[in-house]
Order: sequence, then structure tokens, then C-alpha cells
Amino acid sequence: MLLAMLLLVTAPEKSPGALSLELTAAKTRVMVGEPAKLILKWTTRERLLVATGSVVLKIDDGSGFRPWTEAKFGTAFVLETPAYLSPGEVQKTSLVLGVAGGPSLPEKGPNPAEGFRFAFPRAGEYRVRVDYERTWSNTVVISAVQPQGEDAELWNRLSSRPDLLTEWVLYDGRRRGALRELVSKYPHSAHLAAVQLVLFRSDLGQALATDRKASIPLKEGSTARLLGEVEARVLADSPFDEDRLILLAEYSSALGDQDGLERVYRAILRDHPDGVGAERAQSWLASNEPPK
Repeated sequence: MLLAMLLLVTAPEKSPGALSLELTAAKTRVMVGEPAKLILKWTTRERLLVATGSVVLKIDDGSGFRPWTEAKFGTAFVLETPAYLSPGEVQKTSLVLGVAGGPSLPEKGPNPAEGFRFAFPRAGEYRVRVDYERTWSNTVVISAVQPQGEDAELWNRLSSRPDLLTEWVLYDGRRRGALRELVSKYPHSAHLAAVQLVLFRSDLGQALATDRKASIPLKEGSTARLLGEVEARVLADSPFDEDRLILLAEYSSALGDQDGLERVYRAILRDHPDGVGAERAQSWLASNEPPK
């Protein structure tokens, strides 16, 4: 923590207008209660030390911009080391706008969702921007519409349980069980796409730890089996499917599965050529291309 702070404090101050932030929404039309994925493009006219995880996301529901902090558990305090961004270099990062807040600890009262709130709790237009130090991004407008059909049925269950769409499902077995029940019934729901990634990452992490503790070869253990299940669980028509592919790439690399890694990276370039994982996919494929 001290090192990261010192790097930012001792870095030369940037010139006015040196840094540019371009914000886009993967979807500009979402359902009420559906998490939105945002892509932030960083460019600079001079070499700058930036901490991309230190941006301030702001949302305006008609009453003015206010800071938004996505609900986190466990990963909220991961230390980020600032890195230099050079002129001509483009860096892309992603943000989620879904549910904010958290429970009081220890949790009290009969309502487990108390303290959580949706980013898009009602139909209407919302304006979103990102601030970083003295640089503001452009403003993006996201329209929230009422869910219909099966989505409306799910929203009737979720509207009073925003906590089920957060990392806090990992903290409480009851929350996790309730979420798994919903995922089983509504596997293709746009409301549940982002939080399914939370379950994927948690399950894969546990499988990897179990295999290593038992000295089971990773390609032969539960990690490989579960990885195959995650690869088959396409989050169709969801921008969060790119995050599923990025997670697959991470674990394919850990397993030393070069064929799997190539397959995933090609899927990223095919389905998400403008996403946050495209540059890494392109770089890996270029460096691992067989000689002609």
C-alpha cells in the first residue's frame, strides 16, 4: 500500500488534457435491475503513471451525479500497483454497474438485502461518467426498461434481493444456495450473467486448491472437468461472456492447456474484438503462431 501511494505521489504531474478517458457501454439499453458493463479506454499524450482501478464511477438518475461503488466482498481491497501509460498506447478496463452497498456486520434483522441497492431500480434514463483525478470521461446514457415475460418473473424475485447479484453470495451459504437455484431455473438470464462469473471463479479456485492439495495433475482433476463445464456455459448475448472467456484463458494457462488457450483467445477476437481482452489475445496468438 505504501509503495503504491509513494509511486503516485512522486510521479510528475500530468499536463492539462494529457490524459483522455473514453467511456462506452456494452449495452445502452438494459432491463431494470440488470447489471451494465462499461468499457473505459485510456490514452495519453505523454508518459503517465496511472492507477486504472482508482477511477470514480458516477451515475445520475435525474437528481445529479453521485459516486457509485459496486458491492464487493473479498476483492474490494486488492492492492493495485500503478503502471506507466505511454503516448500512443491504448489501455482498456471494464467496470460493472449493478448493485452497490453491503450488509452491516454482523447482519441484523430479517432482511438480508438491507444495505444494498440497484443501479437501475426503475425504468428511465441514467447518465454515467468516470472521473480520474482531474480528468472526466464523456457521459454515457443508459436506458432501463421494464422486464417482460420470463425476465419479469425473475425480476419479481430479485427486486427485493439485490444482494444476490453481488460477491456477497460467497460469504453466506444461504445466499449462494438461493442464487444457484435461480441460475438453475433461469440459466440464460441477463440479470444473472455477471454474478455467474462470481460463482465460476469461486468454484474454479476451490477445485484448483483441492487438486493441488491432493497432488492430482491439474489436467486430470476436478479443475479440468469444471473448466470444461464453464467453457460450455456460454452467456449468450451478454457482454459478460467476454469475462467468462478471459477467466477460461487464465485457468487454461494455469493448466498448461495450450490448445484450450488458443481456442479461447480466438473466441475473444471473434466475439469481442473491441473488448478488454482483445489485445492480450492478439499478442498471444501472434507469438504462438506456428512457423510457416
